[in-house]
Amino acid sequence: MEKEIATKGHKIHKKIFCVLCLFVANFLSASAQTNNARDALFAAIQRGATADVERLLKTGVSASLTDAEGTPVLMAAALFADARMMELLLQHGADANQPGPSGTTALMWAVPDLAKVRLLVAHGANVNARPENDRTALLVAASYPHTVDLLRLLLDHGADLRAQDKGGATALALALRSADVEVVRFLVERGLDPNALAPAAQSAGLARHDPATVNYLIAQLPKPFPNVLNIAATWQPAPLIARWIQLGADVNATNAAQYARTPVMTAVASETESIDSLKLLLDRGADPNAKMTEGESPLDLAIYKGDRAKIELLEQHGAKRGNGPRQEEIPPAAKGAIQDPRTSLSKSVARLLDAAPGFREKTNCVSCHHNSMPALAAATVRRKGVEIDDVRARKNFDDLFTFFKSAVPRMMLGDPAVGGEAITAGYSQMALAAAGHPLDTTTAAMTHWLMSRQMPDGRWLGNGVNRPPSEYSTISHTALAIGGMKSYPIPGRKNEVAQSIARARQWLLTKNARCSSWAWRGRRRRTHAWPRLSRMFAITRKQAAAGLNSAVHHLMRMRPACPYMHCTSPVCPRPMGRIEKAWPSCSRRNIPTGLGSSSRIPFQFSVTSRVDFPSAGTNGFPLREPVGRPWPLRRHCRRNSGDRHRILVFRNSVSVPGILRR
Repeated sequence: MEKEIATKGHKIHKKIFCVLCLFVANFLSASAQTNNARDALFAAIQRGATADVERLLKTGVSASLTDAEGTPVLMAAALFADARMMELLLQHGADANQPGPSGTTALMWAVPDLAKVRLLVAHGANVNARPENDRTALLVAASYPHTVDLLRLLLDHGADLRAQDKGGATALALALRSADVEVVRFLVERGLDPNALAPAAQSAGLARHDPATVNYLIAQLPKPFPNVLNIAATWQPAPLIARWIQLGADVNATNAAQYARTPVMTAVASETESIDSLKLLLDRGADPNAKMTEGESPLDLAIYKGDRAKIELLEQHGAKRGNGPRQEEIPPAAKGAIQDPRTSLSKSVARLLDAAPGFREKTNCVSCHHNSMPALAAATVRRKGVEIDDVRARKNFDDLFTFFKSAVPRMMLGDPAVGGEAITAGYSQMALAAAGHPLDTTTAAMTHWLMSRQMPDGRWLGNGVNRPPSEYSTISHTALAIGGMKSYPIPGRKNEVAQSIARARQWLLTKNARCSSWAWRGRRRRTHAWPRLSRMFAITRKQAAAGLNSAVHHLMRMRPACPYMHCTSPVCPRPMGRIEKAWPSCSRRNIPTGLGSSSRIPFQFSVTSRVDFPSAGTNGFPLREPVGRPWPLRRHCRRNSGDRHRILVFRNSVSVPGILRR
């Protein structure tokens, strides 16, 4: 009897086990089918393939799915596609208020696209929804330029004008940081008071290289905040600085957060403005002998830069040397240097990768110099067959990517994620692309942020930090932003990307470069000094020639040193290479010698003719030019009739080293 009962119990257990196995198999099969359908839907959205998305939805795939990172289908469409695809998803049941990463919604991710925002609002999107950091859609819109119509739409549908995020930032504070003057004016006219902003919020607007916003802000502020001149002297022209002084700004204010720097030190270090700003400050009582926390004086900074005009001006006002640590000369390189270039590159990249992890670990952030550029260098030399430490290179790549991946919600809410803004974002995208990383939500969010932060005239503005040669110039920000977008164009938004690059390209061709880093060398025959930008940012040769004639001259006459080598040596340390570059021509006609010569090129100071160079010497020092016998192959290129600048292009010239070398 007991045996029969045991046998029956065993059969029952066996049946139950079989049923459970069948259930699990069916569940796994259904789950696999669901995952496959989900992956197919998100892949079609990333491609911008509206027809494929429609086909999948008609087969029963849900429009409310989320990917592995918690991003709903509708939010993915807001990032990767156009309003037509979003409308298709809404018609198939997508929820306009379905939350995504960090509590963000499709409305927030749709900003600053007016058509997408209008579509979502019409389908019931909550205009006052708050993510984890309380950054509403209106606050996101205020972070971007050229969004007046979008802000008006949100306000008409009940958006809270006086909303603040968890950091206390208002719409006006965010607009001053990264929008344009039209957005700032609109918000002020709607009732937001710039005088109610904290000094940090006001200074953010003044630090950016945007004269229109600064002029408007000056008209709204009855008195300047304490260290305004520390910011203004970085880039604002002398007339603006004079207005601040008339309003009561302190010419001797110090900035404790920047080593007790004074406005005079800022003006000396500036690569943006002429000597007029420094002269104005000194004439108005600024102390020429104030010292930074490390003991350096304004005269020290001028000497480090080799800026003879500022040196002479400071000495005329009684400036003395300080006792900072940088006065010690760097010893010459040891003898017996590495002869093999591949070994040299391998060791150099290894040193870069040594420094990469420390910054990420200590700051919980990334930088272009510690992470992005070493990653780009590692990927470049690996592609050339140079041996590198793959473990450390992968560690740096992972640090870079995981940081931006975690910053996606912030970037989609208008934040730059990193202090370097467009520069770091652009370098990082180029580094990720060089390593073969595909387009995904992270890289698409970086492209979206770059496009959204572009000013109406086509440029990108930084945060006002003066760290030449990269982080002071709007040309730097603009060029690297284009490089980032070209690394990861979004297929479903290709028209937006193309229009953004076209506006930036046009802006670049109209601007004068003031930093020698942008006089990049090229290897193409009969190309002017913009060849690197021509290749990198799709500027045609003819347009580059037309736009850069005055730019390169303005650039090269700003330096007493060789503009291609960043040095002040009386003898050029580099051998001549078979590479083209532009060299300024003057009435003396002194030019490099020897076709294909590898000899060292002597330099000398020489005063250029104001007939040929009407603006030469305006910064107080003459232009350097190579000395030697006339070269029979010299020829003139385009001539700018307005500035009367001339450029000679040679096949023999000094090659500028760099990781962006082709």
